Amino acid sequence: MTALAEVTTVVQRPGEPPQRWFASESLDLLLWLDAVGAPTGFQLSWRDGGQAHALTARDGGELRHEQVDESRRDGGGHARSATLHAAVEEYDLALIQPRFAALSRALPTVLRDYVLRALGVSATEAAPPQTHWLEGLVVLVTRPLRQAKKLVTALEAVGAEARLLPMIAIRPTPDAALAAGQLLDHRHAAAWLFTSANAVAAANNLIAAKHWQAPVFAVGEATAKALKTLSHEAQRPPPDAIHSEGLLSLPALQDVAGQDVLIVTGEGGRDGLREPLLARGARVEVATVYRREVVPHLPETVQATLEDVDALLLTSGESLVALHRALPALHKARVLQLPLVVPSKRVQAMARTLGFSQPLLAATVSDEAFVQALVDWRRPTAA
Repeated sequence: MTALAEVTTVVQRPGEPPQRWFASESLDLLLWLDAVGAPTGFQLSWRDGGQAHALTARDGGELRHEQVDESRRDGGGHARSATLHAAVEEYDLALIQPRFAALSRALPTVLRDYVLRALGVSATEAAPPQTHWLEGLVVLVTRPLRQAKKLVTALEAVGAEARLLPMIAIRPTPDAALAAGQLLDHRHAAAWLFTSANAVAAANNLIAAKHWQAPVFAVGEATAKALKTLSHEAQRPPPDAIHSEGLLSLPALQDVAGQDVLIVTGEGGRDGLREPLLARGARVEVATVYRREVVPHLPETVQATLEDVDALLLTSGESLVALHRALPALHKARVLQLPLVVPSKRVQAMARTLGFSQPLLAATVSDEAFVQALVDWRRPTAA
């Protein structure tokens, strides 16, 4: 995988900002600079299949995504190009951020961090190390990119280097009208049960949280925090029972016969809530407010990202399976021997079945607990 290297033949046009251009086999980076050489904008371009893509940010403006569709043909069979403008989705960032990070390690730090910030996460935003329990440890983080920021900061605060490779992207539900209608129809329900922080964010995008009227419940701490940021105080299971069964044990969900309950979740989520509630006599409906999609990283990106990784951190079973399938032969035996932090006993069992030899169970589903699991693993041998 060829790293980005500077192209020295850039023509500097009078009256236009100075430019620097870096190129590789699969990625190009153009940077606009101010009078002292600091970056003021960039364009990152690459090609996937028949489409050329570009992510552009200029003078502090928003990131824009353009696709050049070169597969179209006119009536005479001749190729035609069309530029398609689209909003920048988490999927786009999850696909290109690891590729850029892997190819740009030799770039000047100020330029590299400038682009990484725009793509979602930058090491320069981390707090100074508080302790050094994970000093020198390179940790692979597979969480969806926009959710990874706090986890990266927490890892760097104890001296680790976070290496990002999002395996799952969160995308809008293809039937937004149906999901929004379910939320509206159940605004006076006895309970809304949220299965993840993603479900909270997606529901808020469909119907603003200020209009939610039903009591809310959260299956875990991160979900409860997401609800609290939207001014909704959620009921949640005790810390030692962060799972569906723990949520169902809450007193408020015992006597629900004849009442409406809405489960707010993602496509293909675990169905551990619906059947028990139906058995208690509740009228249960499931609102699918988002979907998960595996990010199809290039094999070269996965291989370059896994180089020198010392530990893995996975926050879902889906990410675990996707990573295992993507492991290159060159690194597979070594990676299976690395410590792997997982969020639940279910995912821990999955990891062992897939051949991972050191799955470490986090105490709770939270950024702090994920980091603490690595600290506890390394503490006996830490200097």
